[in-house]
Amino acid sequence: MHSDIQWIEAIAPDMVDMLSRRYLVLRTINWMAPVGRRLLAQTLGVSERTLRTETDTLRKLRFDHDKQIGHASYPARSRRVSRPKSFYG
Repeated sequence: MHSDIQWIEAIAPDMVDMLSRRYLVLRTINWMAPVGRRLLAQTLGVSERTLRTETDTLRKLRFDHDKQIGHASYPARSRRVSRPKSFYG
């Protein structure tokens, strides 16, 4: 698995950063759901605009949905999010 990550970093270094960032957003949403964007951004230490960009992308991929009460993940998709723990440590 580690050699796969090194291979991906060699070809597309920004891809590993993107995967790590999105996984962290999804994991935090799962832990805190339902959670508002402001609190989620503060918890992750990013701006609300940066977080909005990530959550919009995740929503298009059907990993996240936001309601008036805050962000939450789709249950079927959230099970898939817990799988790559070995990838991210």
